[in-house]
Amino acid sequence: GAVSGTINSPLGEMPVTGTMTGSSVALQFTAQTPQGDMAVTMNGELGPDGLAGKSSVPGLGEAEWTAKRIIE
Repeated sequence: GAVSGTINSPLGEMPVTGTMTGSSVALQFTAQTPQGDMAVTMNGELGPDGLAGKSSVPGLGEAEWTAKRIIE
């Protein structure tokens, strides 16, 4: 189903949207940087410690990422 949330990075907080199918997640957002907007895609899997996967930025390559839910 559809998922949404907020990513917190050195560039600040940005809204994220995507889909979750089983334990697989696909997320997209636009990072606003001093060099201009960058489209970011993140694909990953839900495991016992949270989400983990790879992000991709056209022209810059891939990087590994992890995420945990903040419970307030």
